[in-house]
Amino acid sequence: MAAWKPIFLVLRPNYLSIYKDANEDKLRHKIHLADLTAVAFLKDPKQKRRNVFGLFTPSRNYHLEATTKGDAEQWVELIRKEARIEEEEEEMLLASPGGNITGSYAGFDQSMTAHQAQLLQDERLGSSSPEPTEPIVSRSSTQKNRQRLISPMGRRPSHTMDYSGNELVSDADLSDTDLSRFPGASQSLDVKPPPASSRAIMSTRNASQMSIPLEHDPERVIWQGYLLYLRSKNGIRQWKDVWVVLRPKTVSIYKNDSEYSPVLILPFENVINVVEIDPLSRTKRHCLQMIGEEKSYKFCAHGEDELDRCLGAFKSLLARRKEGGKVAAGPVRA
Repeated sequence: MAAWKPIFLVLRPNYLSIYKDANEDKLRHKIHLADLTAVAFLKDPKQKRRNVFGLFTPSRNYHLEATTKGDAEQWVELIRKEARIEEEEEEMLLASPGGNITGSYAGFDQSMTAHQAQLLQDERLGSSSPEPTEPIVSRSSTQKNRQRLISPMGRRPSHTMDYSGNELVSDADLSDTDLSRFPGASQSLDVKPPPASSRAIMSTRNASQMSIPLEHDPERVIWQGYLLYLRSKNGIRQWKDVWVVLRPKTVSIYKNDSEYSPVLILPFENVINVVEIDPLSRTKRHCLQMIGEEKSYKFCAHGEDELDRCLGAFKSLLARRKEGGKVAAGPVRA
């Protein structure tokens, strides 16, 4: 259960300091800005906390509640600016096969098309999963290579607020019957599996029609594959192998690749970001975190290549959404 405590937050050029109080004599946490992967507004599913925002690093997450909405907005904007969050995202996207967030992601589409076509061929031949035909730049390599620009700050921003080091919602159990259901964030559906012939046709369609604009094909599969999901049941952390399917408007989780019945469907509009995180154990090394408005989900890929493909797909779709938002918010000529 999340325990909230009052803290005193101080932003410096290179790091954030979390103190017990304004005396700054007891440091609780020191967060290097270079380690921040996301800074975003969050929602409390229990609606008890207001003006909540999160700080996400590869090693842990921090949840903060400001006194007012204006304070929260100011902190998020200031921290994102000093941590160069948006600049880093654009650098990674420019380094990806698409090369341009305003373009058609030709490189990424070609990579996924070739990969899915190879999967179809291997399925016919009965072989194992193939190697990717075109690598996608991983987020971790971009993070290691980026250079930080520090701007002089005329004053040292500081503020007293509430802090919680835990998730707003505890990890839900992906059971065989009823997986986590969060109002407004996910829904559970019962879908019958299509015949084998239909599945083959759909797979061929996904591999051959990657150039169709996303808005014209909301059911198009952007990425799919097995991921290990970290769940918590009765305080015990467990890993469960699940089948994850990313589409333009949803992220669906199934028990297996037969896709008989989704155990969780998360609207993509509720996904804030997807980032690589530190290994969660000696054997779970290729880990990522899907940051949602109410809850974050931690996964582990079965290999580095699969992690790169998964992150690349999510980042490309997030970039499309971001660019679409810029266009929608732009000036309108009469």
